[in-house]
Amino acid sequence: MEPRRRVETWMGRAVPAAIAGYFLLQFLLRVAFSTGLELDEAEQMVLTQRWQLIYGPQPPLYTWLQKLVFAVTGPGIVGLALLKNLLLAGTYLSVFAVARRWSGSVAAAGLAVFLLLWIPQLAWESQRDLTHTVLVTAIAAGTLWALARLREWPTAGGYLLLGVFFAAGFLSKYNYALFWAALLLASLATAGMRRVVLRKSFLLTLGVLALLVLPYVVGGLFAWERITGSLHKLEPAGGGYTFPGDAWAGVRSFGWALLLYAGLLLLPALYLWILRRWGHSGEPLPLAKRGWPGAGPFLARLVLASLGVALLLVLLSGSTHFKDRWFQPLLFFLPLWIVVGVYRRVPPLPVLRRFALASGVLAATVLATMTARVAGWTPSRHHQPFAEAAAEIRAEYGIPPLWYAEDGYLAGNFRRFFPESFFVAPQGPRPRGGSGEGGPPAGALLLWSDPASAAPPPVLRRLAGLREGGEGALPESRLLVPAGAEGSGESGPGPFPLRVLSVGGEEWPSVPSP
Repeated sequence: MEPRRRVETWMGRAVPAAIAGYFLLQFLLRVAFSTGLELDEAEQMVLTQRWQLIYGPQPPLYTWLQKLVFAVTGPGIVGLALLKNLLLAGTYLSVFAVARRWSGSVAAAGLAVFLLLWIPQLAWESQRDLTHTVLVTAIAAGTLWALARLREWPTAGGYLLLGVFFAAGFLSKYNYALFWAALLLASLATAGMRRVVLRKSFLLTLGVLALLVLPYVVGGLFAWERITGSLHKLEPAGGGYTFPGDAWAGVRSFGWALLLYAGLLLLPALYLWILRRWGHSGEPLPLAKRGWPGAGPFLARLVLASLGVALLLVLLSGSTHFKDRWFQPLLFFLPLWIVVGVYRRVPPLPVLRRFALASGVLAATVLATMTARVAGWTPSRHHQPFAEAAAEIRAEYGIPPLWYAEDGYLAGNFRRFFPESFFVAPQGPRPRGGSGEGGPPAGALLLWSDPASAAPPPVLRRLAGLREGGEGALPESRLLVPAGAEGSGESGPGPFPLRVLSVGGEEWPSVPSP
C-alpha cells in the first residue's frame, strides 16, 4: 500500500477515535474534579423536574434530552457532562464526515477537525457553560451531514431524516432559523444542491418538520410571553431605536463579535492560503473522483448567506449588541470551508504534523485550564461549598419536601443533594396546585443569598405565595455560612453566605407591607 493511502486509512480510524477520546477525557475530568454547577447547568437541574412542552424562552429539546439522560444517570454532574460531551463529539464527527465526503480525502477531513479547535467558542466556551447553543450547533452540523448525504443518495428515508434534523433544530434554539434560511438560500444558489431542495421528495422533509414542530408552535401561542422572554437581548440598550446611530452601533457590534468568534481561525487560514498560493504543498483534492467539485462554492455561499441573514436580523431588530456565541450554529463549518474552498489540497504529512501539533497544544491548553477551573485551582463556580451547606440544612431541617429559591443557580445546585425534594425557582416548573392562599405548605424552605437581608426578597415572596400586608410577621431566618464560604462574586466562591427560612402551614401569617 502506498504511503499516502496508508495515511488515509490510518486517519480514517484515528480521527474519530481521537474525537471520542478527547471528549471522554473532558467528561472524566469534569466528573472527577467538579462539585458545582454553572448557571446553564443549574437551570437544567430545575427544569428537568417535570415534562413540559413550554419551559420558558428556550425551546424544550435540550431539557427533554437531559431528562432522558437523568433517567439513566440520576440528576447531577454525571448526566450534565455526559449529554454535553456527546453533543460536542457529535458536532466534530459530523464535520469530519461532511469534510471526508466533500473533499474526497480523509487527510483533508482530519485537517478540518484540527481547525475546529481554533474556534474559542467551540473549544472552550461550549465546554465551560453552554447548553442550548451546544445542542443547536450539533443539530446544525447533523443537518449539513444529512444534506450532503442527500446530494449523493436522494432517498425518501434521507428526506425524512433531513426533516427530523430541521425539526430538532427549531426545537433546540430559535437562531437555528437563521442557519436554516442560509442553508436553503445557499442550496438554491448552487446547482449541485438545488436539485436536492427542488425535488418533490423535499415535501416529505417539510411535512416532517411541520408535524414535529406544530405542537410546540400551538403551545407557544398560549404562552407567548414566556417563549419570547429572551427577545429583549436584541433590543437597543437605550430602549429606543435611532437611525443611523443605532444601526451603525449594531453593525460595529456584529463585526466585533465576528472577529472574536473567527479571529484565531484566521491564522491557520492565512497559512494554508499561502501554502496553496506559493508553497505548492500537497496535491489538489480528488474532487472529480471521490469528492464534490461544487463544495467550495457552496460553502462560500453558505458563509455569505449566514452572515447576511444575521446582519439583516441586527438591522431589522435594531439590536446594538451582538454576541460572538450567536455565530456558533451559523459558522461552525468555517474550518470545512477553509480546507475545501481555500486550501483545496490533500495535506501532505509535514502539514498534517504541524497542525496536529499546534491543535494538540490548543487541546492540551483547554484541558489543563478546564481542569484547573473545575478542580478549584482557579476561582470558579465549580467549587462552592454547596455540599457543606446541604449537610447543615439536612441536620437542622431534615429533607424539606418543597424549596423556594431566589434563582435557578441556588435551586439547581441544591437539587443534587436533595433529589427527593421539589425545587421552585423564578424560571422553572411550579408545584402541583401552586402555593395557594395560605402560602407555602408546612416544611417548605425559602432560600436566598443576601446575607444583609433577614427577610425574603420580593421575588421569593411572590414565588412562595406569601401575602403582602397584614399584622403577622415571619420568623427569623437563619444565616448559613458553611465552611469554605469566603466572599462572593461572579467568579469567586459566592453566593455564600445564605439565608434559610423554614415556613408553611395553614395558619401561616401574611407578610407585612414594607
